[in-house]
Amino acid sequence: MFQKSSQILKQVYPILIGSFELAMSDRVAIYARVSADQQSVADQIHELREVGDQLGWRITNIFIDEGMAGAKGRDKRPAHGQLLKAIARNEIDLVATWTINHLAHSLYDLIKFLDKIREQDIHLYLHQQNMDTSSATYVI
Repeated sequence: MFQKSSQILKQVYPILIGSFELAMSDRVAIYARVSADQQSVADQIHELREVGDQLGWRITNIFIDEGMAGAKGRDKRPAHGQLLKAIARNEIDLVATWTINHLAHSLYDLIKFLDKIREQDIHLYLHQQNMDTSSATYVI
């Protein structure tokens, strides 16, 4: 489902070449939840922290929805709701997550999420998709 959605997103939000680098002082939030591919929350966080160490991230928040695989709605994913509030309050500069399908359960919700982070000038790191909008390669 998300591979097809990803193709649609590339049409809706073309990825452009840019020249953005995240400064070491910028605030990074990790969002993790139970994964359909059985990647544990602890493993996701560990790997994202390793990436952060390599890239010089200052991780200021870790939002975790445990036992939430496939859960829909903010009330079913409280940490996701907290992440959205932190975005709205401009408390973070980059959201790092394991895979794009952790951010939304539909293309519509994903586009809304991407709109929110774009409006706040927040970057996105997707580990499985090897995408980092703060790098010189990608911009949403």
